[in-house]
Amino acid sequence: MHAQRVSRALVAAIEGHVSGQVRVEGERLSVSDCLSKLQAFDRCYRAHLVPDLKADLDLDLFNTYRSFLYPRYYPVTLQLHSDARGHLFEAVKSLHGGQCFISTTKPGITRGNHYHTRKFERFLVLGGDAVIRIRKLLTRDIVEFKVSGTVPQYIDMPTFCTHEITNTGQSELTTLFWAHEIFDPQRSDTIREPVEL
Repeated sequence: MHAQRVSRALVAAIEGHVSGQVRVEGERLSVSDCLSKLQAFDRCYRAHLVPDLKADLDLDLFNTYRSFLYPRYYPVTLQLHSDARGHLFEAVKSLHGGQCFISTTKPGITRGNHYHTRKFERFLVLGGDAVIRIRKLLTRDIVEFKVSGTVPQYIDMPTFCTHEITNTGQSELTTLFWAHEIFDPQRSDTIREPVEL
């Protein structure tokens, strides 16, 4: 189960010229529990979700599972969402790390005009030029940030502040968005509200 830990302990014992018994740490796991974990990893990974990998054993098992998918399983095609504004796809979704998605936006187009009450959201422009505008609810003051893919900078969206991003360049804008939770249409925490009043 713990091939990496076992090999590290054995290598350390050999290099240190240790004789006698070498005790390798580990965790008890029944075959049926191991199967259940692997099946859960499979369901999760095939749904494009990264499972919770905080426990060393889970990480080792998950990496072993993935090694058997290579190379037949790859490359994995993601669903591309397209509309008049541009394109968007979810790059990474994690059960304990949120989700990351990337969008393209055509010149002069604005995305957003909504706010969140609990969601932690980050914007990072990868290519092109944009302005991010943020207005705290119940106020009229708008803060603008000019951002460019030539300088890696991120802006975290404050809760209860409506926000938007506009492509101000002549070419397509590419933006990486990260949120601490996976988007759930039933509990989206995305409330429509224009930045400009």
